[in-house]
Amino acid sequence: MKTLLAPLLLLIFVNVYAQKADIKNVWVGNDLEYIKIDSDLVRFEVFGQYLEEKRYFLISDTLRLYDKFTTSADNYSKQHIKNFDFLINKLSDSGFILIALDSNALQLAGGKNQISFFSRKLIKQKINQFEYIKFKYKQTHCTDGCSTSLLQIDKFKKLLYCGWRYEDKKGFFTGELKDSLYFTLIDILKISELDKLKSWDQWVADAPEFTIEISYDGKILYLKNYFLPSVTNELLTFLLNVSEKVTLIQSKEPIDIKFNEN
Repeated sequence: MKTLLAPLLLLIFVNVYAQKADIKNVWVGNDLEYIKIDSDLVRFEVFGQYLEEKRYFLISDTLRLYDKFTTSADNYSKQHIKNFDFLINKLSDSGFILIALDSNALQLAGGKNQISFFSRKLIKQKINQFEYIKFKYKQTHCTDGCSTSLLQIDKFKKLLYCGWRYEDKKGFFTGELKDSLYFTLIDILKISELDKLKSWDQWVADAPEFTIEISYDGKILYLKNYFLPSVTNELLTFLLNVSEKVTLIQSKEPIDIKFNEN
């Protein structure tokens, strides 16, 4: 009896443990897929498509995303609902498989029948040698000149900053990152999946354009686009705010930050 009872108890334990895994988390796929699930929204992205934000609810092991909308076809008199149903398979703290159950879900998933997702917390790329990062922020389609800023951070923690037009800091500046801020940058780079990062052709109006160049481990990564993969969210936030966290000294000489465009 004990021989039969032990495997049964183990099976029950495994099932109960698996059910405790919480899907409300940030998850990434093998090809820059990204899904962030919180209490209210799902933010879903596959490479080559714009980030989608949708309401959702769970029906057992089905994740149902939905849009509510009106249409001119009935003179906006009725509210319509469009569902996107996915099966959640093998959910655990480390990941799960998302399977499209209908044509709407398949379209949202970029034509992929299923996507394997992994907890963002488990993604950490080893970086042996960081050399520098360059960043350019440029507003587009401005009526009276566009705000533009450039910066560079190197392995010696030195910051170069250039601001034009409507930037709070206009001119050329230098500064130095404190150790804690510098290592925050390195930690963010490790979760940004540098070896996989790429961009795609986008037709966008009235959105800022970002340019990033990173030299690490004998490689140079160059990205230029309006919307970068969501795995760079933390990196963009850091770069957009780092000049506020460093004591900047105005430079008497112009600073020239050039990119290795390819």
